[in-house]
Amino acid sequence: MTRQAELELFRDVLADGGYTVQDIELEDVGRALAAETPYALVVCFAAEWEELEDRVEHAQAGLTNLAATHPSPRSWDLYVVAVLQRADPRFDAVREALESDTRYARKIVVTAAGGTIANVERALRPLLPLRPVAKIPLLDPLQAVRRELLELGVDLVLVDAALDVFERTSEVRVP
Repeated sequence: MTRQAELELFRDVLADGGYTVQDIELEDVGRALAAETPYALVVCFAAEWEELEDRVEHAQAGLTNLAATHPSPRSWDLYVVAVLQRADPRFDAVREALESDTRYARKIVVTAAGGTIANVERALRPLLPLRPVAKIPLLDPLQAVRRELLELGVDLVLVDAALDVFERTSEVRVP
């Protein structure tokens, strides 16, 4: 998968996560994605290991300039996301140093996202909103008891009277 195609996957995932995403050109970085929500501002770009440190530094400078000049009183969390095609153990120390440096912006180095939406979502999970929990319909317990009693053949007038007394007194009494 080409660098640009992989960035398009990142664009799709960020957009699905509620970000407004646009292409930008950053000095000494090249094409990048700028993604914005009311709470976060993200710059995402493709890189190679040999150039990673310099490109992250330039991307961070571009991101902080973007945040400073953006016409908004908001205060964002800033993120720099560097996308690399493959992991390389020779550069583990570089990756760890970049990710542990949270001055100005948090850095995330994504390797081998594999060209799938699921992998990109996993890589960007710290930036994405929590997935909504499936809606479970809440049943009114008295309505559930009423329905069950009626299904068992208990007289409607008796069921309504017993439930009415229970709602008022919290006791079960059959009038």
